[in-house]
Amino acid sequence: MATQARQFSFQMPSPAHANLLLTAIRQFLQSCPLATSPIRDTQPHLDPNERVGTILLPLWRQTPLTNTHSSHWQAFLELLRTLRPYLIECSRAMRSTAPYAYDSALRIYQDQLFGGDQANAIPQITAENCFQTLRLSANMALAPHLLNTSHPSFWAAIAAVGPFDYGDVLLTGLGERYQVGTHGVGSDRIENILTVRTALNVQSVPFVGERYELVFFLPWRPSDLGL
Repeated sequence: MATQARQFSFQMPSPAHANLLLTAIRQFLQSCPLATSPIRDTQPHLDPNERVGTILLPLWRQTPLTNTHSSHWQAFLELLRTLRPYLIECSRAMRSTAPYAYDSALRIYQDQLFGGDQANAIPQITAENCFQTLRLSANMALAPHLLNTSHPSFWAAIAAVGPFDYGDVLLTGLGERYQVGTHGVGSDRIENILTVRTALNVQSVPFVGERYELVFFLPWRPSDLGL
């Protein structure tokens, strides 16, 4: 059977960088609008001031919602800067999981970059990035659903940031459960991420604490094969 999902682990450059990323996410969420997810949220929400919702962010080109004129543009650029370790490690995980899809995504990026308005391109934090969009979801535990974005995508990488316990990711169709997020402390601290086919139903388990889910989407086009 072809690979459906794989888990990977990596270490952040430093505990300080992990704190910078969490701060960047919080500051970004203070300045940007979040949408209510159409998927049922199973997470209890006891704090009326808690940020809850989801937003789809571009990684290659500016959009009507996220561009140089947006009030959250500078916070968005800072978020991308601090996300660099995740962009690198999730891209490497995707290259290991689906190498042809990874190479194809880089070709799609080059075609879009040189075939469109370069003035609207988003500065790339790393040349290894193979993802076109990022869905950031704040403090939700969604019932089984298909991962979705604004472009065709067969593969995604899931990560989670924040001080939380529990909050595992379930692949309900496969009967598999994965720990996604930070585990361990000090020199033993690792970040668990998951590559997964977007055709699978994904569920987030309720958690205790503060949890921000990052889903990076790999682009696809009909001419691609072997995905």
